Amino acid sequence: MKPLWQGAFLALVFVASCKKDSKEHSLSVDKTEINLSGIENSSESIQIRTGTNWKIMAEGSADWLQIEPSSGKGDATVQLKTKVTNISGPIDITLTLSGEGTAPVTIKVTRIPLFHQPVLKVLGGSNSEEFNNGAA
Repeated sequence: MKPLWQGAFLALVFVASCKKDSKEHSLSVDKTEINLSGIENSSESIQIRTGTNWKIMAEGSADWLQIEPSSGKGDATVQLKTKVTNISGPIDITLTLSGEGTAPVTIKVTRIPLFHQPVLKVLGGSNSEEFNNGAA
């Protein structure tokens, strides 16, 4: 009876060790759309859930955006922070989060302008001019 018990136990250990960790081959985030204020140092965070190596790449020009950290292994909190003040229109970029053996995840980041409407509108003569931050 004892060898049968030991054989069943070894079979159970073998089956359990063959099971793949589902987290190891998955990649998810808590947000897929983020709006950042146009004010310098405005920030938001993203929670990454995975058991594998990952990295984040920006598609297009994102010199106004700081991503920390931009790569890692396993679960992480990533900070997105604006580097400069935005007084022009909104800017959209797409971040792509990729991991080993997983489907990529896209995250849309929009930088909202500091001013949505002109700060000062001057009417005079036959023309009108709009002023934003002191410049016509």
